[in-house]
Amino acid sequence: MLNIRLLFRTARKLRRDGFTLVELLVVIGIIAILAGIALGPITSGIEKAKENAGMQTARSINLLSFSYANDNNQNYLPGSTGGASVAPSGTGSASVGTSEYVANALLNNKYANDATVFAIGNTTKYTGSAPYDLKAANIGWDFTAGTANTVGLTSSAPDQTPIVFSDIGSATVTGPSGATGGLITGLANSTPFQQNGVAVAYKSNSAVFIKATSTASGSTVNNFISTSFSDTWSGNYTIIKP
Repeated sequence: MLNIRLLFRTARKLRRDGFTLVELLVVIGIIAILAGIALGPITSGIEKAKENAGMQTARSINLLSFSYANDNNQNYLPGSTGGASVAPSGTGSASVGTSEYVANALLNNKYANDATVFAIGNTTKYTGSAPYDLKAANIGWDFTAGTANTVGLTSSAPDQTPIVFSDIGSATVTGPSGATGGLITGLANSTPFQQNGVAVAYKSNSAVFIKATSTASGSTVNNFISTSFSDTWSGNYTIIKP
């Protein structure tokens, strides 16, 4: 016959030995706090790795552009000589004065052999094979050209000239003559590094990731161009984009 009193005593003992709801909530709260503390450094480390990778990719593309210029009368893409447009073979369907024009020319003229180098962040990687015909959606980089899009940079450009930099979207660039160090204003979340900054490589082959400062209208990147830049940015240079 069942001992009812023994069953009740056992049940009460089991209840005392288990966790109460308050105790469970305290444990869950402690775990959440510890997870939050660890998440910050992990997220920061991931972002830093992305920024470093972008900087190295900018340097690589810069070297490809330099190699092309070295073989083409010191004219960078898109190039011209005395105002006469130079249209290298293998530019696909891209229009001169666009980033995809530069990418296709470098790829199809065998200065580059990996189309994904031109993708960054959320950019759609090109999955086709040679002959390459990258589109704007496959390019995450902007390039510097002469005032007219068909005019490429030459060896006479200052070493502080930014050759390639992660896409800045519709942001505005002001040269050192108008803002100390040169500014990028209005950097939006649609850019490869969102509003965190810009990866850039210069004609001297130096590369850097420049952190942005948040503003009401979007992030601002200062010191995009060195204060020792000797030319007039707005008068001699323009940005070619996807």
